[in-house]
Amino acid sequence: MASLTVKKLRSLNSPVKVLRYIIKATETLSDSMKVNLASYAHLYNKLSAVTYLYKDTLSTLSLFEQKMTESTCETQSSSLSGKALHTQLGKAIESLDTRHGMIIDTLADALLSYKAEEGPEDDTIKAIVKQQMIISLSLQHAVALTSVKNHLYSKTGCIKAVDLPALCEMARENTNALVMHEHINYPSIVISTDEASLAFVKKYEGIPSVLYFVLLELMKNAAHATIINNKQQQQEDLHDIDVKISYCEDINRAKKGKKKSVLLIEIVDQGIGMTKDQIKESKVFFKGKLRSANYLVDEQKSYQPVSSPLQGLGVGLTLSHLYLQVLHCGTLTHESKKGKKGTKATLQLNIT
Repeated sequence: MASLTVKKLRSLNSPVKVLRYIIKATETLSDSMKVNLASYAHLYNKLSAVTYLYKDTLSTLSLFEQKMTESTCETQSSSLSGKALHTQLGKAIESLDTRHGMIIDTLADALLSYKAEEGPEDDTIKAIVKQQMIISLSLQHAVALTSVKNHLYSKTGCIKAVDLPALCEMARENTNALVMHEHINYPSIVISTDEASLAFVKKYEGIPSVLYFVLLELMKNAAHATIINNKQQQQEDLHDIDVKISYCEDINRAKKGKKKSVLLIEIVDQGIGMTKDQIKESKVFFKGKLRSANYLVDEQKSYQPVSSPLQGLGVGLTLSHLYLQVLHCGTLTHESKKGKKGTKATLQLNIT
């Protein structure tokens, strides 16, 4: 289980199907952690709360999977009515979704604070985090399928028609709120949409929470880089950050005779820029020994709590890349030269 495509999520269109999928994904991750982290006892012990949650997830969902299966049989052995069972399942799923909500951050924190001379290989870490993403996204899907709030159930689960300009606006507002926490002056984020693309950008089908995560990370990074550059250059005015949304044909696929349309969200800043190594390292958790310095965490040499909302564990870009890989929904690239007029980040989203 290395991916969870939109097509796969659409096929998980009933509570029983999604329960079975989450159970299998959780079993896979539990077994993987036992095997791959066997040599890192200190790290595995630090993740005891996570492994306990996996056990609780398996026992809870296995019980409901059994009851849901029984409730569909002609000789119904469950004492609960179908409606009551569905209500109980919805509440249990919502509770698990909330508890799993911070697991990816918990994993990143544990991995980055690991002080051994040599940590697990980057591929091992990515495999664990990807599997947790699959569980978390599947739970989001299950919540949408079984939610008891207002008695409104979604037949498509967490897959929604996304208004990309509106989502970019939300990411901009929250980026500004974070920047205002510490800075009086901050760059304006200017969002524009190619008029010819409006019909496509307002109907993109995807998972809003994932796209929002990626957009917020990119805008935070752009704001942080712009502010740092402004201080270094001792400039009075801050350059704007330009966000452009457009629709086009995938040139690489067209060359191979395969027509494929894509949506592009380009975020261009006039910040401090990135070196080739920084761009490369934005896709990894570790490089040999523990690495927590990243474009987002300027010159941070080891894990430590930071007060700035624009700085964290330095894994935002890495997680963004992994989300896109897990869902097979697009790619993220950066064009930049250190000290040469900032960075251009391009989020390419695949559409049919």
